[in-house]
Amino acid sequence: MKKFSLLILFFALAFFAIAAHAESVHFQPGLNLFEEEATLTDLFGSSGTQLCGPVSVTHAFNYLKYSHAPPFSSLLTFPDMDRDGVANTYRDQIRFFFQTCKTDRNDGTHYQELAACMRDYMSQSGVGTWAYLIGPHANIAPPNSTLAETQGTIVPSNIRYYLNNHAAVIMGIGWYNYDSV
Repeated sequence: MKKFSLLILFFALAFFAIAAHAESVHFQPGLNLFEEEATLTDLFGSSGTQLCGPVSVTHAFNYLKYSHAPPFSSLLTFPDMDRDGVANTYRDQIRFFFQTCKTDRNDGTHYQELAACMRDYMSQSGVGTWAYLIGPHANIAPPNSTLAETQGTIVPSNIRYYLNNHAAVIMGIGWYNYDSV
């Protein structure tokens, strides 16, 4: 149980840091993608939705596009992925990232795939490739960092650093061998 408690504490610290920063930079109000996600039942697996990766990326890119000046205002729009006659909806964006991030209906999105599809989308939009995975699963180091530094354990100061530098942070927290003791 001790591992679980520490995980919850870390999540709570990270959530409060993100919430405080988000409010200070006028985070896009009213962007609740839960209702959009709930309509995408054809993407659900046998245990329900595994769309946290595509939804998180959709949220982050909308924040960057509409809350910051260039270069992010030039992010590409999305094709009509659900063939409803309207392009660039949140559902189109979630479907696009489901496909390009190689999300599996039952297993979700691997962190490396999530970072890679974000880099590809940004590169295709002409804004560079500023998406990196930080933590034990990192496989590419940002400029001026080593892979060993990038693969270290995440601590709250890591999150504060990126938020203080106005970077969008998508955080994945999980455990794979739950120990109830």
